[in-house]
This record gives sequence, C-alpha cells and structure tokens, in this order.
Amino acid sequence: MKRFLAFTTALLAATSLVLVAVPNAQAAASGLPETRLRLESVELAPRTGSVVVTARTRCEGDGEMRWEAQVSQQGKRDRETQNVPCDGQWRTQQLQLTPKTGKFHAGTVSFALGDIVCGPDVCIGALSGTSVRLLPHRPVDPFRN
Repeated sequence: MKRFLAFTTALLAATSLVLVAVPNAQAAASGLPETRLRLESVELAPRTGSVVVTARTRCEGDGEMRWEAQVSQQGKRDRETQNVPCDGQWRTQQLQLTPKTGKFHAGTVSFALGDIVCGPDVCIGALSGTSVRLLPHRPVDPFRN
C-alpha cells in the first residue's frame, strides 16, 4: 500500500510539473501571463461523498487563468473550475467535486487536473490525468511521502 501511494504521489507531482511547464514555455513569446498551478491534495469527504481538491495558484501579467479538476468513479463524475486573479499573489484554492447522482467513495478514481491561460491574442490549455486511490480522511498529498 505504501508503494502504491508513493507511486500515485509521484504521478501527481509529475502532472503538476507538466501543467506549470506547458503554459510558461509559451508565455514569453505570446504575451501570456506567468502562471503556477501546484496540486496540494485530493481528499475524499466521506459524509458528503465529495472529493475536495486543494491547489496553490498564482497568475501574474496581462491575461486570465482558470484551473479545473475532474473526477470520475463507476459512472459518477464531476468537473469544476475556478478563476485565478492575475495580480501576482499566491493563493490556496479548493474545488469541491460532487457527482450529480450518488456519492464518490473510498477506492480508485480517475482524476484530471488542468489549466487554461489566456493572453491578449491566444489561449493555451493543458490537462493531465491519472488514477488516484482515495481513502477516507486521508488526503493524497503529491509532495510528501
């Protein structure tokens, strides 16, 4: 189990690095704002059956940034987005994903994290996915073993 969580942690950490690199590689040439999206945790709230995704976000420059998370499990799914003001401030933001019918439960879910960054003339988006094993009251933290 420890090995599985370490592997999941590594996948989520790699996912967050990709999301930072794709928009910023194009930012200088296209006039996009400089952005950061760092996944902090993915946690099951057993009473509500929701999945709470916590991320640290930052956007600086002329433009817009939005991040999103998607979760699906045995036919249940949800996708939520949140805007990030481009004022250069780091923020801790959360998305609560709740399926329209039923509840998410402990076990494996399909998880995707992405962002969309827009400048004056262009928008760039990235979305990366993986499988995550959710345990009640135990957040998946991609940056700690």
